[in-house]
Amino acid sequence: MGEKGQVQRRVEKVPQERWQSGTIRSTHRVLNRTVPVPKKVPFQPGIASGFLRNSRIVLLVNPAPLTLDRVHAPIVVLPMLALNKVIRGGLQFALNLSSEVNVVHVECTVNKEELLKRWNEVVVEPLKRSGLPVPRLSFLDSPYRFVINPIVEYVLNLEKQNPDRQIAVIIPELVEKHWYQYFLHNQRASWLKAALLRRGTQRIAIVDVPWHLNS
Repeated sequence: MGEKGQVQRRVEKVPQERWQSGTIRSTHRVLNRTVPVPKKVPFQPGIASGFLRNSRIVLLVNPAPLTLDRVHAPIVVLPMLALNKVIRGGLQFALNLSSEVNVVHVECTVNKEELLKRWNEVVVEPLKRSGLPVPRLSFLDSPYRFVINPIVEYVLNLEKQNPDRQIAVIIPELVEKHWYQYFLHNQRASWLKAALLRRGTQRIAIVDVPWHLNS
């Protein structure tokens, strides 16, 4: 090609490229307006990172057949700060997924005795009357009132103790009518999901269960 290529809004011919000593040379057949193209294109680090990113995407294609010899319902974990309508909706959904449901509460501000009383009224008694398994309620200690880290550690330990099972973390979320109200009530849910995605594995699934305020 000549030392000056020409580029235009509409290209008729597919570029022909050849690599010579790190130099990219391109030939374009163009119409109307033309713009000079430099003979040499300097190396850009972003191009290399793009190749690496594409190579990771290639690893996702052509998956192996499904493994069906160990198909089990997941072990469900439901974080609970307080027993309200949002948590009740998440718990109702959790019972449809598995008979092994673990509800975890981080002790920080809620009165434990009052919470246990409401837990028996709202959860334990109706399930016992129906003959259904009762979820396990665990209290996590957090001396500095950290909420996210104790829950993440609980999920990771549960995964290690059950190497052949999947863990489904159900995160009930209040859905507000206006977008600005969402940020006032759902920050902890977003932080918890981000921490689980960063520290978790493929055996830990995150399930959003919305509860609409107008419902």
